[in-house]
Amino acid sequence: GWGYVKLWQQLGDFRDWRVLREQATLEVYNLTSQTNWVNLTIRGMALNGSKRVIGLHGATHDFQHLLLEEWSLGSWALQPGLNRLLLKDPFWNIQERPFLMDEVWLEDVPQAE
Repeated sequence: GWGYVKLWQQLGDFRDWRVLREQATLEVYNLTSQTNWVNLTIRGMALNGSKRVIGLHGATHDFQHLLLEEWSLGSWALQPGLNRLLLKDPFWNIQERPFLMDEVWLEDVPQAE
């Protein structure tokens, strides 16, 4: 699951970081009665070296040490109710480097009628 850390002593940064170690689930609720298409973007950085994260549709991104980056994971069909997305580090057993997530957001994808 997700961990939590503040880096104010180490970096003078007062943000609340969510920590991905081996894997964690992102839970998103669609409160409507219909499927909604969204673009999913994550902002974060690796700590103590680079970190590969596997996300939506098997897409991967390599985050770099202390470099705050945005990763657009592409379109996601949100079904009514709870939707889960597993984020995972395929190399955790080799190198235990955390990923620090600063923010995640969704943008509506207009559908042609």
